[in-house]
Amino acid sequence: MNKKNILMFVSIFGFLAIYIFRKKIFGGKIQNNFSKLTIFYKPEEDPTNDPNGKALLLMPNQTPNERVDGITFPSLKNGLVYKIPDGCIVNILENNEIEIVYCPTESISKWNGWQSETFLNYLHSINDNTWNKLFEKSKGL
Repeated sequence: MNKKNILMFVSIFGFLAIYIFRKKIFGGKIQNNFSKLTIFYKPEEDPTNDPNGKALLLMPNQTPNERVDGITFPSLKNGLVYKIPDGCIVNILENNEIEIVYCPTESISKWNGWQSETFLNYLHSINDNTWNKLFEKSKGL
């Protein structure tokens, strides 16, 4: 086998391996949290399988180790949650804006970004109640 054939074999095998072993990454990652506000987040995975989901406390300058589906700033955006696109990496800036650092284009949809009760109603229509607790926290409940 000559050098050209070996290179072609390695390239084809590499692309095939990437295609076979690729998997969709659910949830996003908070890389940095520079906010001074208290934030709540919904983890992508909930080992307790609570049907209403979880809303976990994220203290100022803290970042969760787990993948995150959404966040809310109860004192800033009453009644709104931010849906982090799947596979994306975000920063929470000091001015409490969300900066997308990286995001695969296939992850972008109308249900990403700041969402209101319309999003929650849509989720209920497909029998997904796992955002209930985060929406409660968004209203200060």
